[in-house]
Amino acid sequence: MLGGSEFAVFRFTEFSTPDPSFGNAGKATISLSQADDIATAAAFQSSGQIIVAGIANRSGQSATSNSEFAVARLNANGSLDTSFGDAGKILTGFGLNKDDGAQAAVVLPNNQILAAGFAETGSPSDFALAKYDSFLSSGASPPPPEDDSGGGCFIATAAYGSPLDVHVQVLRQFRDRFLLPHPVGHNIVRYYYRYSPPVADALARQSTVRQVVRAALVPLVGLSWAAGTMGNWRIILFIFGCLLMVAALSVRKPGRNRRA
Repeated sequence: MLGGSEFAVFRFTEFSTPDPSFGNAGKATISLSQADDIATAAAFQSSGQIIVAGIANRSGQSATSNSEFAVARLNANGSLDTSFGDAGKILTGFGLNKDDGAQAAVVLPNNQILAAGFAETGSPSDFALAKYDSFLSSGASPPPPEDDSGGGCFIATAAYGSPLDVHVQVLRQFRDRFLLPHPVGHNIVRYYYRYSPPVADALARQSTVRQVVRAALVPLVGLSWAAGTMGNWRIILFIFGCLLMVAALSVRKPGRNRRA
C-alpha cells in the first residue's frame, strides 16, 4: 500500500460468505495513488473480467488536490489484469491540479468502457464522460490460471449478461466440481477457454442470438444444477430414469396407433 485508502472489491458466495477463490480470502485491493483511492462503481466484461472505477488521489484538500478518473480491471479470480491499460490501471485527468472523479461505469456491447463522473473544469464542477477501449483480443483468449479455476464462463456470461447471474454460477460450480478434477474434463475446459472468447464477443453484440443461446443452455444448466444438488450417483440414476421414461413413451405411442 502506497498511502491512504485503496480500491476494495469483495466477492461472496451464494451463501453470503467470502468466496475463497477470489483474491485474498474473498477480497482484492488496488492501490492507484499515494493519497485516498475510492471505488464507486463496478461492471463486467463478457470475458468475465471485472471493471472497477472511481476516484484516485483524492486528498480532500481542494487547493492541492489532483484527483482523477480511475479505472482498473481484475481477472475473474481477483488478480489485477496487467494486460489492461498501464499494468491493469488507467488514470484520466481533465485539468491540472483539479478534482476529477468517476462515479459510475458501464461496459458497452462491444466491451468498451464508459465512465461518468465530475470534472473541475469550471465552478461548480461539470459532468464528465470518459470512454476506454475494451483491451480484449478478439482473436485469442487470455491464458487461464494454472489450475484453470476462477476463469470466465465466456459464452454463458455473454448470454446471461453478467458473470454473477445465477445460471452462470451454476455452470461454474459444475466446472469446478465435476470437470476440472478429471483429466478429460480439464482438457475440455482448456479447449473451451481457448476458442470461446471470440464467440462470446460476437454473442454480446446480438440480443436475438443471446435469447436463443439462453434457451439452448437451459438443459445444460438444469443438469449442472441437478449434479451439484444430487451428487454423482443420484444424477446418473436421474438421467437413467429419464431415458427409461422416454423409451417407454416411444414404445407406447406406436401401440396406441395400432389399436386405432
